[in-house]
Amino acid sequence: MRAHPRAKRRKAHYSNRQACRCLAMLRRATGVRAGIANCLATPPQRRHATVKELCRLEPKPPSSRTPPPAVPPADPIHDAAPAHDIDRPDNADRPDAQGNSLTLRPCAHYAYTFTGARRLQTIDSAYQHIEVWETPLLGKLFVLDKRPMTSERDEYLYHESMVHPGALSREQPPRRVLVLGGGDGGAARQWLKYKALEHIVIAELDPAVVAMARRHLQRVHRGALDDPRVQIVTGDALHFVQHTQERFDAVVFDLTPPNSPASTLYTHSFYALLRTRMVDDAVLSIHLGSPLFQPGQVAALLGTLRAAFGHVALMQTYVPLYGSLWQMAVVSDALDAGQLPAQRAAERAAQWGLSGLEHYDPSRHDAFFIERIPDCGTAPK
Repeated sequence: MRAHPRAKRRKAHYSNRQACRCLAMLRRATGVRAGIANCLATPPQRRHATVKELCRLEPKPPSSRTPPPAVPPADPIHDAAPAHDIDRPDNADRPDAQGNSLTLRPCAHYAYTFTGARRLQTIDSAYQHIEVWETPLLGKLFVLDKRPMTSERDEYLYHESMVHPGALSREQPPRRVLVLGGGDGGAARQWLKYKALEHIVIAELDPAVVAMARRHLQRVHRGALDDPRVQIVTGDALHFVQHTQERFDAVVFDLTPPNSPASTLYTHSFYALLRTRMVDDAVLSIHLGSPLFQPGQVAALLGTLRAAFGHVALMQTYVPLYGSLWQMAVVSDALDAGQLPAQRAAERAAQWGLSGLEHYDPSRHDAFFIERIPDCGTAPK
């Protein structure tokens, strides 16, 4: 028996009622709303295909019962609760890995970010936590216990300022130099620009810093760590100074801040000991910190230095890695580095074969020095 034509049409196509019922079920199952009105306006012969297209092209959005996306495993360095930092409210200077960026917080209400950053290495040494990063702006840089130390592309701003204003203040070129800290080799590289130099001692607490610099920071030390005139002594700098018989023409404090493992080296008693290891007209260069972020630290360090040495000359420069003006000092019992005429500094630089400088200009020596600490108020809590 042949089927009735009307029955064939019912079997082949959805009726309006069936289409509405099907679309209602589709909407409940998939969340589809857009396109249903157009489907009902479609000729009956096309409704089945239109429903299939809706299922394919308009997938169901996540519902409350949809499992949440997988959470990436926690980063044990940055996701764990940070240890308490007694001198930094809210753990300032804490480096945060947020996607492809590195954020540094020098104080509670200020942060700056290097986008496109990539962490290359982390080291938990016996003394501190070390991180090495690569950034599009500053190249490779390293961080010690949340504090930015130096980077490939702006290290010369810091290291030239720490070495040459003090070195040119002396009547004679430096021959024997002590660098306290300085395991990255940047300060040693600057001292090696003096042709008369005979011996540099780098007294670095942590051998892991030296190993890291050899691996990652070749553009900072540029071979200075392997120069035959450079002696690297790892361990406590206090112990080295107590037992060495050398007397130095210049000393550089290339150390972490006072609230760090180097705290015992920022004291009047250590300065007194150090003076016994310095020649009469020796100079000591030291970085003090940011007058904006650490005004209390800067003032305290200056007070101790002025009590220990006859002359304290204050200078400052801007360091992008630190996100601030950075203050330093050249101290001595015999000379005032800030009073040296720029013309005399330029003459000495030429006589001593000093060249290849990128930031410090001997002919503008006096422009590096300032009379007093800028009044930046109190760091925000």
